[in-house]
Amino acid sequence: MAEQGGEERSLEPSARKLEKAREDGRFPQSRDLSFLLMLLTVALLVPLAGPRMVQVTRLMITEALHWSAQDAPMAHLARWAGGPLVDFGLWLGGLLVLVLLVGALGPLALARFQLVFAFKVDFARLDPVAGLGRMVSGRNLFALAKGVVVTLLVLGVGTAYFLLQRDGLMLSPGAAVAAAVARMLGVLGQGLLWLMAVVLVVAAVDAAFQWLSFRREMRMTLQEMKDESKESEGSPEMRARIRNMQRNVSRRRMMAAVEQADVVVVNPTHYAVALRYDTDRMDAPMVIAKGTDEVALRIRAVAGSCDIPIAESPALARWLSAHVELGAPVPAGIYGVVAQLLAWAYAIRTGTDRQVRLPALDDDLPAAP
Repeated sequence: MAEQGGEERSLEPSARKLEKAREDGRFPQSRDLSFLLMLLTVALLVPLAGPRMVQVTRLMITEALHWSAQDAPMAHLARWAGGPLVDFGLWLGGLLVLVLLVGALGPLALARFQLVFAFKVDFARLDPVAGLGRMVSGRNLFALAKGVVVTLLVLGVGTAYFLLQRDGLMLSPGAAVAAAVARMLGVLGQGLLWLMAVVLVVAAVDAAFQWLSFRREMRMTLQEMKDESKESEGSPEMRARIRNMQRNVSRRRMMAAVEQADVVVVNPTHYAVALRYDTDRMDAPMVIAKGTDEVALRIRAVAGSCDIPIAESPALARWLSAHVELGAPVPAGIYGVVAQLLAWAYAIRTGTDRQVRLPALDDDLPAAP
């Protein structure tokens, strides 16, 4: 299936393309499968509702023919129309509505019965010349030929069956009516089963053909796949802009968290890590902000504006930046180092002497967490 420009539709349709096609009212349909579903519905209704329908019908006929000299014609007609006739109409109408509902939903069988609302007015389809062209198109001619073949097949099987069963349909003069009706219903039931078997084979072949044809029609070129991917995911520039906005939001959130830090470790300008320890909510001190270069300078500036102690410990700042993720607790291997750091920060924030000497922390760091 070559397209203009030599590009071939060799890729299977994406879920998005199938969804858009269904929204436009395009999906695989099999009339034979719909007819099979209607036959199955009738076959189920015959044993379930057939006896009751026979009773209602017999009552309607009996009441219509039951006439007495005391009954006024109009009164009898009103009583019959308001009782047995109404019951007959309700039962017959209910069964017909159920069969028609199955017939309406049958075309959705290959679409997994997902409802499609695609009512669009296409004035181009009102063009008689275009309509004539569609009537003589290859697809419609094929559908017509298939319909003729299926009709001849069903008529042939039905005729052969009833010719074989003609003796069973003949009523003997002394046979009871109930027995004759039961025999005839049995013959008709078997005929319906044969008809369903034929339609089942035809529907299976047609459903597979319609499904494969629709999938072949929906195939995509490589360029269409790329365009759809770009449309769904956005252009590279848009994705980069979104990532940049996400980074800015995350950075602002992180800078707001610095105001709650207990201490900030720096190196002295290239790395900055903010630590917080809430004994009521945390099992261990946590890294609530970290960054390098420009971000480190901003962390340091926020800490300075909030009077948060800033500890210049190059090795510890690099170690925390490399081995502890943002929002994660410090590992147990450096609890002692961090405890000394927090004690120093506590002395700075609460003591009158703000020149408390920072202990030597870099010498106690492990090689790895």
